[in-house]
This record gives sequence, structure tokens and C-alpha cells, in this order.
Amino acid sequence: MTTDNLELHISGASKMPGGEYASVRISGSGKITGNLLCGTFSCSGAGKVEGDLVCRELAKSSGSTKIEGDFEANAMMVSGAFKVAGNCVIHTKAQVAGKLSAEGDLNVSELELAGVCKVDGAVCGTAFNISGCLDVENGVEAEQFYCAGVSKIGGLLNAETVRLEASSQNKIRSIGGSVVEVLPKGGLSSLSIFRNAAPCLCSELVEADTITLTRSVVEVVRGGTVSIGPDCEIGVVEYSQAVHIDPSAQVRSVVRLAAQAALPEA
Repeated sequence: MTTDNLELHISGASKMPGGEYASVRISGSGKITGNLLCGTFSCSGAGKVEGDLVCRELAKSSGSTKIEGDFEANAMMVSGAFKVAGNCVIHTKAQVAGKLSAEGDLNVSELELAGVCKVDGAVCGTAFNISGCLDVENGVEAEQFYCAGVSKIGGLLNAETVRLEASSQNKIRSIGGSVVEVLPKGGLSSLSIFRNAAPCLCSELVEADTITLTRSVVEVVRGGTVSIGPDCEIGVVEYSQAVHIDPSAQVRSVVRLAAQAALPEA
């Protein structure tokens, strides 16, 4: 049966076959058996797809949605709960004010997170704006990573630019990039409001070309230009160009890295 021009609307309790639909709307309790391909997907009730879901355009969930396979969409908006048993791919932007969870990997171009996002695998994308809670079992790869909320990353956070607000809380195993900054919005003068608060960043290693830290507990800091500000506890600072350490910071040792010799011409 060809269903690619049909609209599927479930407003009561119903079970429908998978297939291809122009749009799918669930406002009751709906179960779809098999893989589902649709133009748009919307769930404001309780929806379950017993297979993969591929959405060519926008997928929205203000209710409770469960995908028992992989999920792929062009864009996504979640204000309820959206759970994916496999991998999750969003080609453009995902806006999450509710809870998004994936048992596999998450690949998203842009993530705007005001709610909760939990990923059991790894995360890959371009731009991440976190004001909610990001919990990733493995690593995160991005171009821009900004957090004013809470992040917990069990592997490497690899990004061109990492900016963590001093009001945020971040437990990240290791960070690598070009620029890493942990600073308050109001500048260093506003740090006094965080006295006796939990550290903003806890990490084993921070490595980047330019590093600026405040309110951070890090075992090893390695970079070209390194600035260690107030309320920091650092094991070892390794730098190759310049270093500044605030008198109130606790640093066990500082090591100047030797510049690499230029390779001889052939």
C-alpha cells in the first residue's frame, strides 16, 4: 500500500503500521509498528515507533516519544521527553527544553539545550549552546562549545573554542582545542559572588593554544599562552609562550616547554 501522500493522525489509543507518510501527528496514545518515514512528525501525547524514524523536515515532541531504532530528522524541537534506542542524527538545529536521550551516538549540527540531553555514546556537531544539562558518556566534538549550565563529559571535549561561564558546573575528563576560557560574564570583578561555591570546571587535562581559567580544578594545563586566575587548583602548568598566575591560585609546579626546532629544508 502506498502511503506517502497520506497524513497519519492518532488522537485516541491506536496501533498503526509503519511506512511512508506526508505527516504524522500523535495526540493520544499511538504505536507505530515498523520503520517510519515522514515529512513532519509531531507528538503531544504518548508515541512509540517500533523501528527507525526518518523525518525529512521537522520533528516535534511536547509529549512522550520513544523510538526503538535509529532516529534522523532535518530539525528537532523537544519540550517533552524524546528517547532514542539507537543513534540520533539531526542535520540542522535541535532545540531541547525537555529531555532528549539517546542510547547510541548523537550527531547534530547545532544544539540549543535548555533542558536535559543524555547520550550513552559520543556527540558530534558544530555549535553547542548549553544552558541546561548535558550528560555524555563518551566524547564530544564540535567547533564552538558554550556552557552556562551543567555538563558532564566522560571523554575528550574537542572543540575549536570552548567557553564555560563561571556560574556553570562542568566535569569533563579532558579538553582540547584552540581557545579554552572559563570566565564570568561580568569579568573577574564579579568572581566574588562565587566564593565558597563548587568549582566551575573539574578536569584531568586542558590543552589548547590559549587558555584562561578561573574557578577550575585541573591536574594538567598545557598551552601556548596560559592564564590561571583566582579560585584555581592546578597540578602542573606547562606553557610554551607566556604564563600568568594569580597570587590566590594554587599551582604545584610550572614548566616552560622548549620550542620545537624548525625542520631543515630539503
